[in-house]
Amino acid sequence: MIIVYRGAQTAKPDSRARRRERDWGAVTLHDARDWLCLNAEGAAAARLATVFGGAREVTRRPQRWGWSQWPLGASTPDSGASGLHRDAMSSKRALLLFFVAAAQSQAPPPPQLARVACDAGYNAPCSRTNSHFLAWDVARRFEEQLAAGVSSDDVLARITAGQYNLETGFYPFVIDATTSVLLAHGERGDIVGQSLSGAFTTLQLQYSDPELLHARLVAAASTPGGQWVRYLWSTRRLQHNTTDPKEAFVVGVTREDGSSLLCLGVGFADASLPAELPCSHMYDGFCAMNNVRSLVGKAQTLLSKAESRANFEEALVQLSYNAEDFRLPGGFYIFTYSYGGPLVSHAVLHSFFGQSLEQILVVNQLGSSEDGAQLHQAFVAAAEGAGDGWVRYEWRNSLTEETYTKIALIAKVEFNAESYYVGAGFNFAMKSVEISAEERAEIRAESADAVAKLGALGEQCSPRFNLPCSVVNTLELSSHALAHVISSTASAAETFGEITSDPTFRTGDFYAFVYDFSSLCVAHGARSDFVGMTLQEVQSEALDMPAAIVAQAGLLHQQFKAAARAGGGWVQYEWAEAGEPAYQKLAYIFSFHRDGIEYYGGEHRTVL
Repeated sequence: MIIVYRGAQTAKPDSRARRRERDWGAVTLHDARDWLCLNAEGAAAARLATVFGGAREVTRRPQRWGWSQWPLGASTPDSGASGLHRDAMSSKRALLLFFVAAAQSQAPPPPQLARVACDAGYNAPCSRTNSHFLAWDVARRFEEQLAAGVSSDDVLARITAGQYNLETGFYPFVIDATTSVLLAHGERGDIVGQSLSGAFTTLQLQYSDPELLHARLVAAASTPGGQWVRYLWSTRRLQHNTTDPKEAFVVGVTREDGSSLLCLGVGFADASLPAELPCSHMYDGFCAMNNVRSLVGKAQTLLSKAESRANFEEALVQLSYNAEDFRLPGGFYIFTYSYGGPLVSHAVLHSFFGQSLEQILVVNQLGSSEDGAQLHQAFVAAAEGAGDGWVRYEWRNSLTEETYTKIALIAKVEFNAESYYVGAGFNFAMKSVEISAEERAEIRAESADAVAKLGALGEQCSPRFNLPCSVVNTLELSSHALAHVISSTASAAETFGEITSDPTFRTGDFYAFVYDFSSLCVAHGARSDFVGMTLQEVQSEALDMPAAIVAQAGLLHQQFKAAARAGGGWVQYEWAEAGEPAYQKLAYIFSFHRDGIEYYGGEHRTVL
């Protein structure tokens, strides 16, 4: 892999110029006047490829790399320097060393979208994940568009037009660092062109200081890697505008001249995700996933607001003893560990304070020290971004209890250069609901085809009919499949393969399916032969459906995607098997991301 940096005023390298070459491990440097060339191989090339996207010429000025995700703390080969700052980037040699440090260090991966659907109106951990990702992604696209010859004004217009928005309320904004004028806004085009002070007047933000906010935005945009900024803003939630505290991830980009700094940010509202009750932590229902996101989001936000050690310790006490805010009926609670090991807060097990996971497992004979160490490392890895924070693990609470599988949502918190993780969890188990004896008796009394609906023994819940158990089983199986895909550490192919082949992802005649957003089936609990086929191919080739239904396959795919991107929902549609009359089906659709790819999954039943 070859990467070249060319100085802004240079035409071509002078062939007579003295060239210097030096080999630093996997990276070979070639230096000729204003040209720099790195020839990277093996792992170094792989790490550089995540930033540059392969061999190519890089013509950007050094200072414009300040916001990238490279590890600025990496040591350089010559000096052993522990940091390369924006002012040091003015020299060609500093840029050279910066490239090498990036190649030779263990660079973190670029941010990714959250695996689960997320609403920017709330402070769930996924909101922080999506804000960070979108700010990074739009800044990357901004730079790429300028390099391709697109004017910065055109890119700003695209941002205002909503081209880079996410469907669930995440949008970018851009503010001029010098004048505080809003140059682009993905949601409120009516305030573009106004200064922050003018925008505050338009939005009736009477309790916030625009000059102070401008200073914080500029400071964040000037920080290599970007920074989080808190402020008050008008938020659209439940069809109404409300003034909420917000938190945005802000990075710096520049116009074509390289001198005009712009503050680009994406944020979310600091409002707690409402809990869904009644709900039990014993099962992996949608309500359980919602409730742990609510608790972890509140805990992460509370701890991140601490401005002093006393504030931070007071917040930990609240996490442990404020049951109204950090425990939920049904067995949901918050725990917090230091990266160094000790438990620093727990909403239930106060006697474990100060103990590491290894100590807790060994002292209580719940497992080995190695088990505790491995789980702690899994939690730390999740807090650092692996798996979007979801961890699946084995647990038990007593010697007499059988081991069972749990899923926890983990989020990172930093205070004074110390790292912690907060978490909450639920059991990885599906709740299957059958028709009660009273319901069966009522159906027999009122329906002539009770046997067809209930089965010969009056016990079977069938997706062929619109019964209460059918609705519940559809939702429970869908949530079980979602819990599986967001917490699995296996490859996407292996994860989807389990949904197709593992009987635990079926309940009687109920099964789950998964398609990617290009309409390709990647998992199907009833028909493995559907995998690898598009939705239209499933209808036309595998099921030989009537042409009129096949003609609507594209529309059905769009309806599935719309329900998925809206955070989940029901879709009713026409279906038919070969040689059978058409009938109406109803599917619950959910969305998720794996490895940067968007998917939708679901389970369906017949509509009477």
